[in-house]
Amino acid sequence: MSLPPEIIVFFAAMTPFADIKLSIPLGMQLGLTGLSSAMFSVAGSTTMCAVVLALLGPASRFGMRKSQFLNKYFTKIFEETRTNHGERINKYGAIFIPIFVASPLPGSGVTGGAILSFIFGIEYFKSLALITIGTAIPAAIITLGAKSVFIFIHWLF
Repeated sequence: MSLPPEIIVFFAAMTPFADIKLSIPLGMQLGLTGLSSAMFSVAGSTTMCAVVLALLGPASRFGMRKSQFLNKYFTKIFEETRTNHGERINKYGAIFIPIFVASPLPGSGVTGGAILSFIFGIEYFKSLALITIGTAIPAAIITLGAKSVFIFIHWLF
């Protein structure tokens, strides 16, 4: 029994580091259209983001209760980032988070955006929406790029 390509693409998008860069071309190779590959990839990536965002708060609170070092560390990070940069993040966060998530830098992406949103104290649903926008931008670029590569390879052979 094999899984439908939509499910494969959805779960492939949840893999760290490869995420939509892997799942979109995979979906197209499995016979999905570029649009459906991108949609299932963004959905899978956003689902992973929702899980990470939901777990960051409880995990940090648990760590702060159980470890004096983590308590000092997280308290210092939260105080410094939220007091020193809170106003700018509230003002420019809607631009910065999607750009950060969309950029092909190491550590950026869905998980990095979720961690950054959590550190700066951006509320859950706003973070989820901003990260989804940041995921949709490279999804469109990757879909067009993969489609072009597949057309070129088909033309060669």
